[in-house]
Amino acid sequence: MMKHPSLWSIPLLAAVAILVTSQDVYPYGEPENGFPNWKERMVHVMVNRARADPEADLADCDVCAEKDCYDVKLPPMYHSYDLNRAARFHAANQISCGCGLAHDSPCTLVSDIGDQYDPGPCDGSSSCACEGGTCPCSGTSWSDRVSAFGTPPSGENIAYGYGDPIATFYQWFHEPESDPTCGFRMTNGHRYNILGNHTLIGCGYHGDWWGQDFGGGGEDYKIPSGAHHPDRTDPEVDFRAHWYDDEPPSAAMVNVDGTCYPLELERGTDTNGTFIYTGPVEGDCPRYFFIFEDSEENEVTYPETGSYGIGDGCEDWTSDRPPAGSDCDYKYEGSTVTGGCGCDIVS
Repeated sequence: MMKHPSLWSIPLLAAVAILVTSQDVYPYGEPENGFPNWKERMVHVMVNRARADPEADLADCDVCAEKDCYDVKLPPMYHSYDLNRAARFHAANQISCGCGLAHDSPCTLVSDIGDQYDPGPCDGSSSCACEGGTCPCSGTSWSDRVSAFGTPPSGENIAYGYGDPIATFYQWFHEPESDPTCGFRMTNGHRYNILGNHTLIGCGYHGDWWGQDFGGGGEDYKIPSGAHHPDRTDPEVDFRAHWYDDEPPSAAMVNVDGTCYPLELERGTDTNGTFIYTGPVEGDCPRYFFIFEDSEENEVTYPETGSYGIGDGCEDWTSDRPPAGSDCDYKYEGSTVTGGCGCDIVS
């Protein structure tokens, strides 16, 4: 039986500029030690999709009384390995302790938890993550926990109950609010965080427990997010990637097992927007990557190296990349927004 969906948010804090080192080592979009996985990437896509045009993404929300407050299109957030690990750890640690949903840790964490947690020897269980191996259901503050992973945080959303990343995103983004006035409140904090002045994000998933940790700092990559959905439970798959540049792309496509399919603008603008292709996929473990060209026809891909897999039991990322086969010379000539979400929203 599925757990009753629950969620919580914390107020925004002042964003803190940080030096992000993980992306200096790993090409952008390539998972580092399994961070992020496809579900975490998909939530990241939906965050950037919403930020590109909040009004459009809130138009169908009948319980978002203050939705008219979000009338400014926002730049995307970039992935942070440190925030990703902090968010996934908290999900695993909460499950192990069994104390319920809370931002602060259910125990006092060992001082070197940032080193001990995956890819270290600790999987987030109380026996290795908590001092004394016990969970008194109170302990390290949420901000100290995130900071232990190397990144000062500027906000956090948490939730549990759904295994699907899009359902979880809208659990946060379409949360009920009856007050039409603008500003952060505990009743609209998830939406406010998603549309906040953060520049970095780490989405964490473990056993239907979720987290989003936000931070500040600089990144510079023209495709900040991309993923597929669902993971082969339906005959058709949505491929989404976000483009962010001063100029529209000269090409936009997804290469699936050597065949390229054109991406259309789904949300936002062609300088800050989410592009989509929807179609059937064949084979046991199809592999794909996104290909854009900037205005000077320089190729930009996501992931920057390798490819992602589709389907339970398939390798999430490998260094192999499908060849450039048919229709891979497609050029983007502009597009109008395609409209609806094309996905199931669980409210």
